[in-house]
Amino acid sequence: MDVAFISECNTFYNILSKSINAKYSSLNFYYYDSPEQFANQLQPAFSHIIIKITNFEKYDVMINKIIKSHPQTKFIGLVINNHLKLSEKLLGQFTHVFIDAEIEDKLNLMFHDAIDQNEVLPIDGLKIEQNKRKYLYLKPEYSRCLYLVYQHKTAIEIATLMNKSKRTIEKYIIALKEIFEVKRKQDLVEVCGAIIKN
Repeated sequence: MDVAFISECNTFYNILSKSINAKYSSLNFYYYDSPEQFANQLQPAFSHIIIKITNFEKYDVMINKIIKSHPQTKFIGLVINNHLKLSEKLLGQFTHVFIDAEIEDKLNLMFHDAIDQNEVLPIDGLKIEQNKRKYLYLKPEYSRCLYLVYQHKTAIEIATLMNKSKRTIEKYIIALKEIFEVKRKQDLVEVCGAIIKN
């Protein structure tokens, strides 16, 4: 499976691609240091194009062109330190947008899902896989909240860490229970633990 990785930071690319490639050796990564370099070179047909989103507004137009010229490709945006300057319209064209600490986990999960689609699983394994997919599509604030719940943080502690109100965090936890179809906060801890373990 061929994957393009567009990032102005070669070190970021090397660390992330080596980590993912260690688990999924069938992935072939191609590195481009800018959207311009990607657009100006002949490429294979990529199944996924990963783009580290930067503050360079000039990239917006080029990224938009790349997305439009590869309609069958899945686009993954990576955001570090919440520097999210792309327009909402452009962000809506990405298949996924992963933020900060969740990047490596969610990329691994996404490629696991893409590579092991034909795997037959027992009922328990099937439930874990369903929960992994739900986790993959969580909004970034829900992902962060779930991970902090997993660390046994209280709603007040989570609110402080996420710079939100306690009431907002309580709403996130209620939404997470609905998403993962559980009744108790402890069930969320177990769900998150099973996702991480597997």
